[in-house]
Amino acid sequence: MENKREHIIQCAISQFNKYGIQAAAISSIAEAAGISKGTLYYYFKSKEELVDSAFEYVKSNALSFLLPRVDYEAEPETVIKQLVRSSFAWPLERPGEMEFLDKYINLHFYDKNTFGLFSFKLFEDKESGRRMRQAVKEDCPLDLLNYLIGHIITIFNKYVIIYPDYYKNERFLDCIAQMIWDFVAR
Repeated sequence: MENKREHIIQCAISQFNKYGIQAAAISSIAEAAGISKGTLYYYFKSKEELVDSAFEYVKSNALSFLLPRVDYEAEPETVIKQLVRSSFAWPLERPGEMEFLDKYINLHFYDKNTFGLFSFKLFEDKESGRRMRQAVKEDCPLDLLNYLIGHIITIFNKYVIIYPDYYKNERFLDCIAQMIWDFVAR
C-alpha cells in the first residue's frame, strides 16, 4: 500500500512541476499514476492533502540525504558550512524534488508550516542548539534563522541546477558557505 501511495506522490510531483501546483488537475495526476480518481481519493482525501504529502515526502528525502553529511558535534560555523555544501548536491541528484520544493515554498511563503522545513537538525538537541544560539545573531529567532538559511540555500541551489559545474568548484562552494555564515554569525 505504501508503494502505491509513494508512486502517486511521485506522479503528483511530476504533474505539479509540469503544470504548477494550483493548475495540476487531480484527473491528470491519477492518469499519470495509472489509477482512477477514486483510487487517488482513497489514498488522499483532497488535493491539498496530496500536495502536503508530496511536501513531506520531499522533505523526508532531503533530510535523509543531508543529515548524514553534517557533523552536528562540530562548531556552529562548520555545521552551517557542511550543511550548505551538502545541500548543493541534493538538487543535482533529485532536481524534480527541488523544483517541487521551490513551488511549494513559494505557494506557502508566509505559511508557518514551512518554517520547520529547513530546521534540519541544527537546533534539535540541547547542546548543539545552545552552541548555535551563542554563535548566531542575538535577536534572530531560531525558526526564522532556519527559514532564512533554507531560502538562501534554495536560491543558490537554483543557480547550481542551471550551472551544475559550479557544484564542482570548491571556491564557489566555500564562498557561498562563507557568505551564509557571515550573514547569520554574530
